[in-house]
Amino acid sequence: MLDKIKDLCKENGITIKDLEIALGFSHGTIGHWNKSKPKYDKLILVAKYFGMTVHELLGEENPVPKVEDGISEKHKLLIELFDRLDDQRQLFVIQQLQGLVLAQTVPGAHPEAE
Repeated sequence: MLDKIKDLCKENGITIKDLEIALGFSHGTIGHWNKSKPKYDKLILVAKYFGMTVHELLGEENPVPKVEDGISEKHKLLIELFDRLDDQRQLFVIQQLQGLVLAQTVPGAHPEAE
């Protein structure tokens, strides 16, 4: 993934440092991703900066089916509502959902503790 980000920076005529500054990251944040996993919210920002999804950034197929692929009505509604939110609120929703999933799967975990 780090190589892909480097390539994207090169294609766009910027350095990793320029990208970190543009996204409000600390110096060296992206460079450390070769040793540790980045937080999902940071990946979202990098992907959006380059006009792609996180899955594209990671070189994965998008696991979310398109609406026309026969997903349920509740999933259609969720996607429609989510897409109406600005980036900051989308990140908030993602963090809240991650907390709810964690609380459901890890005994003793509470989303309020995050």
